[in-house]
Amino acid sequence: MLLKFIKIFFLGQLLGLPTLKSILTKFDKSNQRQIDFANLVKRLSNNQIQRIFETAYEQYLAQEFQKKAKKHASNWSREPATVVLDDSVFMTWLSEQEAFEVTADCYGKFFSGQFAKVVFGFQAVCLGVVIDGIYYPLYFECAQKSKKDDSKATKKAKGSKSVAVKLVHRWGTFSKELERQGIKIPRLYLSCDSGYNSKEILEACEANRLHYVSVPKAVHNFGIYYTTVKQDAIIKDFLTREEKHLKTNDKEPFVYRVTAYYKCLDRDVVLLLFRLKGSKKVSVIYTTNMDVMAVTLRRNWFQRTYIEQFFKTLKHVLKIQEARTTNKRNFDFKLLRFSLLALHVQKITRAVSI
Repeated sequence: MLLKFIKIFFLGQLLGLPTLKSILTKFDKSNQRQIDFANLVKRLSNNQIQRIFETAYEQYLAQEFQKKAKKHASNWSREPATVVLDDSVFMTWLSEQEAFEVTADCYGKFFSGQFAKVVFGFQAVCLGVVIDGIYYPLYFECAQKSKKDDSKATKKAKGSKSVAVKLVHRWGTFSKELERQGIKIPRLYLSCDSGYNSKEILEACEANRLHYVSVPKAVHNFGIYYTTVKQDAIIKDFLTREEKHLKTNDKEPFVYRVTAYYKCLDRDVVLLLFRLKGSKKVSVIYTTNMDVMAVTLRRNWFQRTYIEQFFKTLKHVLKIQEARTTNKRNFDFKLLRFSLLALHVQKITRAVSI
C-alpha cells in the first residue's frame, strides 16, 4: 500500500501536483484515498516509517558502491564518492497544540535562507553520499533546540552538532554492513561547512573511517612554523604568493596548500586556500588527511554542492512545504517520502542530460 501511494505522489509531481489533495481534486473527487493514506500512516509506527525509507536508501547506496567497487581503484579518486553532511530549515505550521507541546524541543523559529526571514519549522540534519553527481540521502534527524533558543530565532539549533555525531556513527555501522556483504570501499571523505566544524564530529569521523573536511573559523588559531597565527595572516601570505604566481603564470589559478597545527582541534591539518572562479574572496578549507593532494581535497569539498541542490529540489521543484502536516510524526514521514522522490528526480535529470 505504501509503495502504491509513493507511485501516486511521483506521478503527481510529474504533473505539477505536489500534494495528495491536489492530485485527488484533479483526478478523483472522492476523498477515500486520503482516508486510506491517513489510516496507513496511523498503522505504521515512527520507527517502522523511518526504517522502511532508510532501508531503501541503504540498498540504493549498496548497489552503487558495488558497481563502483568493480571498477579500477583509480576511479575512487577521479570520480569520488563523498559523504556529505548538512542541514536545512523546513517551514511548517503545526495546527495541533498538543503536537507543538510535544515537539517544542525541536520545533521553533529559525532563519531560513529560502525565505530570507525567520520562519517556524524544523531544522533537519541529513547525511548522505554523492556518487556520480547524484546525492543519495541516507539518514535524517531533526536537531533539538536548547531552552535558551525558545525565545529567539537561530540559524542553527544547538543540538545540530550532536545529531551530526550520531549520524556519522550510523554511517560507520552501515559501512561495516557493506563489508559483511563483501562490498569493499576505501576510506571516504566527509564534507561539511563551518557550522559543523567540531572536534566531536572530527573524532566521530576518525572512529568511523572517514577523512574530515570542513571550513575553519576565522577566529581560530593555527601553529605554522612555530608561530601562532589566525586565518587573516594565512590569507595575507596567500595573497603575496598569488601575486608572484600571476606574474609568471596568469592562466593557471593559484592554490596554496600548507600544513598547520589546528589548536582548538588539537590536530595537524592540511589547509587549502584558493579562489572560486571570478571571486574576490579567498576560500579556506582543511582536512585531517595529511597525505591528501590539493586536487583531491578540492574535488571532495565541492561535492557538498549536491546536497544544496538536493534541498532546493525538495523545496522549489517538489514544493515540499505545500504539503502541510499537523505534527512532528507526519513531518518526518513527509520529509522521507519527498526525499525519495528527490532522489529519483536527480536520476531522471542526469539520464536526460547525458
